Amino acid sequence: MVTVMTVLSVVVGILAVGFGGIVMSGGPMTGVTPPLVPEDSPTHGSPPWPVFQVVMKLHNLFAYLARVTIPPNLHVMNVATSYWQSEVLYSLTYNGILQYLVDENSLKSCADVASSLHLQEMVVCEYMKAGEHLGFLQSTDNGSNYGLTEAGKLSTGGMKDWILFINEETKDAWRAAGTESIRTGVSGFQSQFGLELFAWHNEHPDKEAQFDGAMTSLGPAAVGALLSGWSPPALSSTVCDIGSGVGTLVAEILQHYPEAKGMTLDQPSVSERATVYMEEKGLGHRAQVFGSSFFDPFPPEMATCDVFFMRFILHDWGDDDCIVILKQIKQAASGPKNGNKVKLAIMEQVTDTNAGAAMERAKSLMSINMIASCSFGARERTMEEYAQLFAAAGYSGAPKLIKLREIFSVLEVEI
Repeated sequence: MVTVMTVLSVVVGILAVGFGGIVMSGGPMTGVTPPLVPEDSPTHGSPPWPVFQVVMKLHNLFAYLARVTIPPNLHVMNVATSYWQSEVLYSLTYNGILQYLVDENSLKSCADVASSLHLQEMVVCEYMKAGEHLGFLQSTDNGSNYGLTEAGKLSTGGMKDWILFINEETKDAWRAAGTESIRTGVSGFQSQFGLELFAWHNEHPDKEAQFDGAMTSLGPAAVGALLSGWSPPALSSTVCDIGSGVGTLVAEILQHYPEAKGMTLDQPSVSERATVYMEEKGLGHRAQVFGSSFFDPFPPEMATCDVFFMRFILHDWGDDDCIVILKQIKQAASGPKNGNKVKLAIMEQVTDTNAGAAMERAKSLMSINMIASCSFGARERTMEEYAQLFAAAGYSGAPKLIKLREIFSVLEVEI
């Protein structure tokens, strides 16, 4: 029986040839199935490789067609005014409009929303109308009443902190990056606020909590893709997450690998929350939490690690700082475990991986976001650039690229 997926694959293949290979190419990929997959596992959100590849090919194709068919003047206008869209989403989130619709659990007119939240009705109605055009709201009765789309619901829950974080100080840092950093060699954030992001967070704990929430909101999709495409060296491995946050990644790995153990390392203020988090997850007996900087020597207990993991860490730092972090990991690793060398795995938006135009464009923009937000020299890197960092830190092995069903990839290297 011919399936829809078969038809899509044939159609996409024909279109790819017809348009000269503008869509993503790549050979067959294989996945990983952990020994235990809980009902709420984020792996359930990872599509099969054939589906992911076809969807990305179609996405790239349609993006290409949109780009080559739009008049140049409209393209300039669309790019120049693209921040209007993020401002609409920010306002709907910041002013509690989306949250109000969740709390009321019923359709509401913009007049009802404005009255209940003590906002200006005319402005609220215009923002809600724009929110519908952008796919966060849906209306009935010719626009008289509004409810939330799935994207709107997500914007009130898991991704609320991300929306606020990326549209507040980060937006100011972006402007400074393009006007100051490009001339001075100082990060956009430091140019705007006088301190680097993480130092500034130490003085603004409410913003640090917002940042933690923003990073956590990106976790489920990324962790689901990771667990569907990468596995620890052995079922009983000790996985050590460096720059772990509250430990969501280690917790998910331990829940999917019942024989594994874990360790987390982050700043003391973060590790306190990590201890609570692990206890709440019932994993306190399998996970050790350490509060320390990854620029300093690691706790001696980490000599038992089979694999060190870093997720979205190295892109926060310039080359010299990355080498210091990598050397600390190498120093902590104490030689072969069970006949295998200790490994380092990093999860980053590795650039130039033939992931397709849409993903490579997103990686390019994220690289500028690193320049704006983090210490000067921070950026996304190619596989070759990461290999140079590993070599400079004394790693002898060549990194292995593991593609995931996401914008992120894993680079794995023997220490």
